Amino acid sequence: MSAYNLSSLWDKFLTFSTTVIDIVVIWMIILAALRIVRGKSSTMQIFKGIIFVIIVDVLAKVMNL
Repeated sequence: MSAYNLSSLWDKFLTFSTTVIDIVVIWMIILAALRIVRGKSSTMQIFKGIIFVIIVDVLAKVMNL
């Protein structure tokens, strides 16, 4: 196995690892936010509204509106 192949393999591993770590961190942040919000109904309504606005914004960008 040449050095190029090992370097390429290492780069792919680092990219994959970074992606997995990013997903886990974001998931932990979302879970922490949900635990904070879960007990309070007014906070939950605000949280749902923010999520709704984000979803509408993403859909508008996807549909080029």
